[in-house]
Amino acid sequence: MSSKNERITLGVRDRRLKEIEDAIQFRKQLLLEKRKELQQKSKINEYLTDVQKSYNKYYEKELKEKALQADALKAIKEHLETIIKADTLLEHELEEAESDKKELEKEITKIEKEIMKYK
Repeated sequence: MSSKNERITLGVRDRRLKEIEDAIQFRKQLLLEKRKELQQKSKINEYLTDVQKSYNKYYEKELKEKALQADALKAIKEHLETIIKADTLLEHELEEAESDKKELEKEITKIEKEIMKYK
């Protein structure tokens, strides 16, 4: 019986996490749009230049963090590939390593898309 309750609780938790993730993505997109709008307005209004500089610093920091994250995931993926090629894993370990590699590739692609949005 507790298994069913755990699944329900996990389902609620997963749904809540997805909602939070969506809200974060929405806010990031909103900030990106505001940054672009501010770039246009600062050309006309010199007082907005400092505000634009703050936005630019934030996005530069975000870009650096995303690039570091992508690099770290790529290093992990390369290490997994080395382990896979070494042919020392048991069958179930190999399957798990291949699965992990695919998940890493998806995450790297996702991060690279986010980086492109910032540019």
